[in-house]
Amino acid sequence: MSPAASPSKLLHPAEDFIARQLPGWLKAATPQQLARLQSCLKAHLASQKQMASVASRLLPLDGFARQRLESALSQDSQLHLKVDLDKLEWREERARLEVSLGVLPDYQSYFVRVPALQKLLQNFKAGESFFQGTALTCPKGEQPEQVVSGDVDRLVSLCRQVDVGAAYQRHLGEVMSTGFSQALAKDKRLALAVALEVAAIKKQLMANDVHMLRQLCRGQQPTFGHPLQLRGGTLQVLGCQVDGALAFELIVPARSQSTFPFGDPERLKQVVLYLPDDHAQPLRVFANWNEANHVLATGLADKAYRAAFARRIALNDRAQYERGLANRLQDKQPDLEPRRVRASGDVFALSAAWHIQRVKADAGFLAVPTSQADGKASAQRLRDLESTGLVLLNLAGLFVPAIGALLLADLGRHLLSDVFEGVRDWQSGHQHEALQHMLQVAVSLATTGAIVMGTHLARSAFVEALDPVTTEDGRARLWRNDLQPYQADPLPAEVAETDNGL
Repeated sequence: MSPAASPSKLLHPAEDFIARQLPGWLKAATPQQLARLQSCLKAHLASQKQMASVASRLLPLDGFARQRLESALSQDSQLHLKVDLDKLEWREERARLEVSLGVLPDYQSYFVRVPALQKLLQNFKAGESFFQGTALTCPKGEQPEQVVSGDVDRLVSLCRQVDVGAAYQRHLGEVMSTGFSQALAKDKRLALAVALEVAAIKKQLMANDVHMLRQLCRGQQPTFGHPLQLRGGTLQVLGCQVDGALAFELIVPARSQSTFPFGDPERLKQVVLYLPDDHAQPLRVFANWNEANHVLATGLADKAYRAAFARRIALNDRAQYERGLANRLQDKQPDLEPRRVRASGDVFALSAAWHIQRVKADAGFLAVPTSQADGKASAQRLRDLESTGLVLLNLAGLFVPAIGALLLADLGRHLLSDVFEGVRDWQSGHQHEALQHMLQVAVSLATTGAIVMGTHLARSAFVEALDPVTTEDGRARLWRNDLQPYQADPLPAEVAETDNGL
């Protein structure tokens, strides 16, 4: 007969469950190590609240454009169009020259149709003209399409006047101010500090590397027992900067500049990479760039990691990067040309500045300001996106969520995944609460060898309300029994269910 459960376990089953499910590295951590991790995590979670506040102020790009364009179309004295741009298409007449033996060359007309909002987002250059059959149309299924407006010159002029691209750049400038840039630099430093303490507990780094990076995370210049220099910057792969990834080089300097080239030149001692999407080990140390290249190439062969890595590449570089990566990975020894972007200044400030620059450039790629509008460049952008399986309108719709995904660190959610299920569907406040509660259980175990039940109930009521479940792959997890995040919008009345339930 099994012993009866203690009253404390019955009152607080979640804490006992968490204690049993804690990953081995966290169970093995000392109180001192956990105290460091808690301190770093507390500071980073506070910073993440500020990042979430900024992300919440960003207006969705597609909705921003739709509202301004539809308003302008309805108020225009010549057009008076009250339309839903999501239901319209831009039908563009083009002509191809057909040459047949013994027959005079002849131009044959044909139509190209794209979503209206996509075309208007790309804007028009001054005086851009089209063949007579070009129009704004409404598709009618099997019925002939309805021409909503054939006044293309007026549509072009109005789109240039509204200048959605420039308006959205102003919006980004208001949200991502100088103060935000400084806060983002601090957040990046705090994120590295958390990753560092996790790596230290997991014994993934040597003690001297941990000491060096801790100094860096405290805003100090790392000191060494012998002449060494740490140089940091953003990471570049295949000629493209990787947003959020950092590269550090530990350099043995020349003994004396006056003796070079007869003395010793600078020598690379080691490379440190911070790759936020590498959940198993975001901080890695290599003897040289060749070793770093090998590990990167191995990691990017994984589809999920490759997709996450690609999202850190600016849209203007994405097609070039994807093509280059696909070609290089076919080689026996892929060369991804990883290197540190050489720049002077604080590495976290540089990374924050690049992120803001990249966000604005991506917005300009999707919604082109009038001053930059060019039909040929627009067509090339669309071809580049198509070649990598991307759709401009989809990217516009996901623009703000993509920014949020980069601003809000994924490390905390990954730490929770050993104990909790469905974490990504929780509000950030609940994620933070669960993370702090999990660490409190770990501290209790490390300090007393047992769980001190109920100490933090008021702060962790959310965690106590979670239910134990077994996942499809047989893992025990705590889950929030709430299906609302997974609820789909009701289907339109005219949609009929088929035999297969779809």
